[in-house]
Amino acid sequence: MTRKVFHNYDPALRTQEKAVEYARALNAAKPFIGAMDGHVDAVSCMAKSPNCLKAIFSGSMDGDIRLWDIASRKTVCHFPGHQGAVRSLATSPDGDLLVSCGVDCTVRLWKVPMLKMVDSNDAIGDASQPSAIYTWKHAFWGVDHQWDGNLFSTVGAQVDIWDQNRSEPINSFEWGKDTVLSVRFNPGELDVLITSARMDIDYSPTGREFVTGSYDRTVRIFQYNGDHSREIYHTKRMQRHRHLPMPIYKASNLRRTMIEAENRKEEKRRAQCAPGSMSVQPFRKRRLIKEVE
Repeated sequence: MTRKVFHNYDPALRTQEKAVEYARALNAAKPFIGAMDGHVDAVSCMAKSPNCLKAIFSGSMDGDIRLWDIASRKTVCHFPGHQGAVRSLATSPDGDLLVSCGVDCTVRLWKVPMLKMVDSNDAIGDASQPSAIYTWKHAFWGVDHQWDGNLFSTVGAQVDIWDQNRSEPINSFEWGKDTVLSVRFNPGELDVLITSARMDIDYSPTGREFVTGSYDRTVRIFQYNGDHSREIYHTKRMQRHRHLPMPIYKASNLRRTMIEAENRKEEKRRAQCAPGSMSVQPFRKRRLIKEVE
């Protein structure tokens, strides 16, 4: 048995009219300013210049690194980059150095003649070779430069502290078997850094708060010494929806259930042990794997 298929030949009648108008309303609320084309593969990381507001760096999955002029939306400088994907970019406090790391197990330092490049209206060709290349035994996932000094930090299988004048890390920290994805130095306390297994992390200019982005499609703001997020941002909240998204609501309930089950388990263990043989630890202390002095 064949069914008759109805076709709409009138262009004034649109079956997706509501969806189209909804997309137009969102675009009107968040207007698209422009796009900067040049990368062949997907962009994997970005970094801003501390000296120039209209200059940003970007790295892609094919190892390409570019310096952009946001005002003209043009590539100002093209760096040779890495043999694999560029995972993270960072700039020195004076803006003269760019630090890049990738899956090719190398960290590279690049000289950035910022004033000459950003003030020029014409695009400049490829930059020179990196001023320094540091090779290590594992791939890197994140890098950050100290706010005042010659130190920079990399993360991957472990956390390494590097000096620009040394070919090997001057200090390393390792705990667990999981890969660390991001690292940031505290701008207020110069010798303090924070690492995370989230997608990305960064400090506020005061160093009292930091922000993280995660796979759960949320952006969270934490106090530097707190254990809970102060604010949670997601697309539903930006669009002024009243209710929490279902994944976030379920995740909070699941975490609460797991904590209650763990507390009950600890109480039963203490009840079966000799008095004083098990010390009571706060919940935050239980999550500490090891303290390194």
